Amino acid sequence: MITRKFLPTTICGLVILLLTSVFVPSALAQHIQSFSFNQFDGAVPQGGLVADLSGKLYGTTSLGGPSGDGTVFQISPPSSPGGAWTGTLLYSFGSNSQDGTEPYGSMVFDSAGNLFGVTLGGGNGAGTVFELSPPAAPDGAWTETVAYRFGGNDGIYPMASPVFDRAGNLYGTTEGGGTGSSGTVWELSPPSSPGGPWTETVLHSFSGSDGREPMASLVFDGKGNLYGTTSFGGDQNCETPIGCGVVFELSPPSSPGDPWTDTVLHIFVASVQGINPDSALILNKTGALLGTTSYGGTFDGGTFDGGVLFGLQPPAHPGEAWTYAVLHSFGGSGDGDVPVGNLTRSNSGTIYGVTQYTSDQSGDGTIFQVVPPASPGGAWAESLLYSFTGPSGAHPVGDLITRGNAFWGTTSQGGSTNDGVVFKLSP
Repeated sequence: MITRKFLPTTICGLVILLLTSVFVPSALAQHIQSFSFNQFDGAVPQGGLVADLSGKLYGTTSLGGPSGDGTVFQISPPSSPGGAWTGTLLYSFGSNSQDGTEPYGSMVFDSAGNLFGVTLGGGNGAGTVFELSPPAAPDGAWTETVAYRFGGNDGIYPMASPVFDRAGNLYGTTEGGGTGSSGTVWELSPPSSPGGPWTETVLHSFSGSDGREPMASLVFDGKGNLYGTTSFGGDQNCETPIGCGVVFELSPPSSPGDPWTDTVLHIFVASVQGINPDSALILNKTGALLGTTSYGGTFDGGTFDGGVLFGLQPPAHPGEAWTYAVLHSFGGSGDGDVPVGNLTRSNSGTIYGVTQYTSDQSGDGTIFQVVPPASPGGAWAESLLYSFTGPSGAHPVGDLITRGNAFWGTTSQGGSTNDGVVFKLSP
């Protein structure tokens, strides 16, 4: 493991952790202090962060590391306020031919403290699910194990963060593969004895008309149903020849071993209503689904790509259609553009997320909030909490997480050598 200590710095309340090999230039030092990584720490994170109970943060970079195939890193808080944070390289991918390469999405902890994530490549050439186990003794090395290697009808190219159910089974999606060659939803069941193989089951193979290329993680409701999105597929008459995406529900069988039931809840067909959802859904208290599309909306087709925040309200009676509504169109003057990454929701119902670009000259992305109306049927109010510029990070793509009263996340570019940053946004 490679460990370095970094002193924090703020710019307008934003603490920056630079995934780079060069310290911030002195001209910027009075505005930005950084946590700078050396050349082996990784570059270009394509997922968010996950925190343990002690406040340590964990994430991945899709590139960099000794083999250049991506890394897993840990960031430990200082022992006293204002002290040095510690960045540690826990694992570097690509060390052997069967290992994963290019980790995507965020990782997730199991009940024993092991980290699970996915890689876009490696294994049999179609991606993997990996497990990273903590050391038995302090300062020992973490142990990486490939839990599963994809390769065809079981799916290829997983990109989304996996999720656990209460029984310890792991669920996720692949962008391609499956019997319909349009992606899959998969389940991994843990081994019956320690060290044994995990068992993969394809819960659904997309065919195109019911969705194509799922890139976002899944979400459970209280009944065990899974909800997700596909970036393409659905109506073939949409603006792209392979469709503009769907929202789907997968319901578990009443008897073990029977197939899961796939239901398309919404098909994206009109640009003004939003197209191409790339981020996960969130479920609110009323059972409604909230999500974003990367493109479309009121401002799509001009200088910017737009995107929308949408809501899907469940029907009053089983079998009826869900009700779709655009809650906000991105891309207007002074707004963010192309929302990506998973949303987070406060107890009051306020929605937070990131956009990959900004609709002004900086163009480097934003952190936004959308406040629900005070009364049903009113307008949702969107505002920007922060607009990125190159030194503070550029093009956020990962999920936001909350720790205390602050948001944490990653950008895929920016920083002193344009390798991306880990950021903290405080009030």
